[in-house]
Amino acid sequence: MSENFFYRNRNEPKSQLHFKKWLPSVYLSSVKILRTASFAAAEARYRRELQAAIIECGRTNNKSKLESILSKFNTKKCQKFYKEVLEKEKRKRQTAEQERNVNIIQENIKFILNKCRNKIQSSYSTTTVNAYTEIVQHLERLELSSINAENPIASGVIDLSDSGDLFTDLLSLETKQTLTNHTFHDDIFPEQINMMINDFENIYKDLPPNFDPSLMRPIVFPTEEIPIETRRTLMTTFDLLEGLRYIWSCRPALTEDEYSENAYVIHAVSRVLNPILAYSKWPLKRAWSEQTSKSSQSRMVRMEATNSGKKPDLQVLLNLDTLESELILAEISRLSPQNDKEIIDRVKLIRTCKDCFDERYNLFFNGKDDTSETAISIGAELGKIPILGIQVIRTSRKRNIRP
Repeated sequence: MSENFFYRNRNEPKSQLHFKKWLPSVYLSSVKILRTASFAAAEARYRRELQAAIIECGRTNNKSKLESILSKFNTKKCQKFYKEVLEKEKRKRQTAEQERNVNIIQENIKFILNKCRNKIQSSYSTTTVNAYTEIVQHLERLELSSINAENPIASGVIDLSDSGDLFTDLLSLETKQTLTNHTFHDDIFPEQINMMINDFENIYKDLPPNFDPSLMRPIVFPTEEIPIETRRTLMTTFDLLEGLRYIWSCRPALTEDEYSENAYVIHAVSRVLNPILAYSKWPLKRAWSEQTSKSSQSRMVRMEATNSGKKPDLQVLLNLDTLESELILAEISRLSPQNDKEIIDRVKLIRTCKDCFDERYNLFFNGKDDTSETAISIGAELGKIPILGIQVIRTSRKRNIRP
């Protein structure tokens, strides 16, 4: 049977074949991302399918009926009707998207609850038990429908960056301090990495906003005996941090007129990410800001969302056969960003990092049994591979690792 709407319904009354009947049932229903829809595309398809049906009808009365419908098509009236139907479809999809968001948020909250309960059961520290018990109590009282999808907690992330996260504000100071000292997984990185990162951050702690680059010092590389594989990892980290130090030594000297965000991103990539690309045994590549995160887009498609996926300023991708997996995401601001830019970029990073984690999991387990011992073991190993989010804002930098 023909898939052409007009040919299938050629025996129906004219009123059932007009643009206002065809638009929601055929065109808009086939558009996955509503923002990509347009009247021009809808009109062109309507005319094209009508003409195809006319040819299929041959010499019949139905042919004349379809020709009459096509000849009376009024672009101006149909354009006005298109806007009304599009708004109605948008509201419908937003309602459905909100419902799907609640389901996603519920799964993410369940993820945190399970991890917290495991921590409570396995810990011998009263301080730790009290902290994670408080988190569980707050999570169990959350009204899921009231949580904004862009809030970090909606992505299964407890944000301790003091960026005004509504859930984190519920936690006591003691619990926040405990969280900063505990992780859900064993640390898969050498302890020396944390020492170098702490050293790097301490360089800036006492420097004023417009610091003199000559006051900056290189970080200290560990001097003790280190296994060769660990040393390679530490050298990569050292080069990354030195690249960042070089960048920050240049930024205070730039004025807004001299500053180009795109040029700065390129400069940052060459200084910071080249060591990863040079030393890594993995096939890696960069992706610039015009490329949508595939993990973020996959979530949008699953939700049938009204918007497309997020576009980080920079991505570093791992090539797995014909697939690409995001490993590093970066958001880089202008020298004089808007007041809310820091929070907007951070929330965007957190959400996209969680999307990457979910997409990686779906790559292995979508449609498959993930409850077997082997599947659980693979899932645990996947969880140990970090996704690194880098945020550059004004003359500061933040890091977020999603395990």
